[in-house]
Amino acid sequence: MSASDSPVSKALLPAGPHLPRQASRALLTFLGDPRVTRFNEWLGALTGITGALLMASNQWFSPAGYPVWLVSSLSLSLFAIGKGYRGILLLQGVFTVINLMGLWQWLVKPLLAG
Repeated sequence: MSASDSPVSKALLPAGPHLPRQASRALLTFLGDPRVTRFNEWLGALTGITGALLMASNQWFSPAGYPVWLVSSLSLSLFAIGKGYRGILLLQGVFTVINLMGLWQWLVKPLLAG
């Protein structure tokens, strides 16, 4: 099966002419590799758990959960792309935005304020 025939390519690459189509197919083929998806799945799960533990500890270092959660969201986004899971990709996209908001509010903004 070629990259253009894979379920991932059909799910995530719209029909029509695209300049970077070969690069997109190569990336999707890489992200769909079972070793890569397994790595992204477990990295996302473990960093998600770590971020939740940091936040739940309610200590001075709790806001450090946001960058850890950002890694989780990005990793699980790559997992969703590799598997062709659009719903999970949407969820992780929203979580990424929320994590960036938390990073700004709790880490960057206080640093800029002085």
